[in-house]
Amino acid sequence: MNKIASQIDLEKINEDEGSLVFNLKDHNLFSSKNKRIIIFNFKKDNTRFLLEKDKDSNIKYTYLNPKRGLREAKINLKNFQRNSDLFIALTWSKQKNSVSIGELPKRKNNLVQEEAEQKDVKVKKTKDGSLVVLGDEDTEVANVMIKKDSKKILLPEAKEKFDFLIERLEKIIDLLKEEDKFIVESTIVQQSIVSVFAGIESYHKKRIEELTKENLDSFEPVFDKIELRESKRKEVRQKAKNEDKDTMEALSQCTNLNPLNIDTIAKIFEDLFNVNYREIINNGNYRPKIERFNHYRNNIVHKPEDTTILNFDKTPQQDPIHAKLETLIKIKELVEEFINELHKKTID
Repeated sequence: MNKIASQIDLEKINEDEGSLVFNLKDHNLFSSKNKRIIIFNFKKDNTRFLLEKDKDSNIKYTYLNPKRGLREAKINLKNFQRNSDLFIALTWSKQKNSVSIGELPKRKNNLVQEEAEQKDVKVKKTKDGSLVVLGDEDTEVANVMIKKDSKKILLPEAKEKFDFLIERLEKIIDLLKEEDKFIVESTIVQQSIVSVFAGIESYHKKRIEELTKENLDSFEPVFDKIELRESKRKEVRQKAKNEDKDTMEALSQCTNLNPLNIDTIAKIFEDLFNVNYREIINNGNYRPKIERFNHYRNNIVHKPEDTTILNFDKTPQQDPIHAKLETLIKIKELVEEFINELHKKTID
């Protein structure tokens, strides 16, 4: 079947939308029972196209793309006369994929068409360019990391990491609703507040990393925005390379970049990616609340005193805010709403 693959001009293939039509003559698909035969298997940019005869004598068309997932269509050879030459047409678009097969010579009444089924799995592109399928029917996976030869080739996306944090917080909240022990509740709430803001930091860094790779030729514009001198740029690049880190992760470790500094992060999102960060955080009245909750987080991390009262340093001028479940729920809901709104703007 290699001759079919050799006839496909990859330069002319548009991975977003198109069709592939060919005739299959002098083949052994009917005679190779219980045997898998690859008709072709090729990758164009971020999309893999696979056409095969499976062990059940189905002609199976598989389409994999990180944005559209996995789509699969099958037509069984029993629909056609044994050893007949075949006409095959494949189509793909953002909305759907399909496969059509008929006998040669073409006749209207012998064409069989099937629309591809959207599989409930995720498709991810690794750093080495491979496409991997995550999950299976009735099996959900999240926050997947893959290493190959000690190198990290797949890491969770910004929104995936944040959603996984929210899922864990919801489990903690459910647990605390059943627990009636003051010290346990206070301790878990304080650590969860720290986790929430670590999640915001992580989202900012990872999403800027993703948007830079999608829209810019290099990280130089990001470095320019924070006015990073050349010696530091070299240090960041070297650290990212030597330690197999994202550039934004290396940047935050090599410099005093604070991923929770709203104005700095806003400048990057707005000037480089046309995402009006400040409009989102100000119009939604998120900023004063996030800054207040971040003050609680700073107290937990940096203050020597016990932080059962989260704003102890502001009392008695302010009413005391206790590290209780209701406070954690407010923080979780606010941050989740803000990140969801911000993320939506980054993909519009």
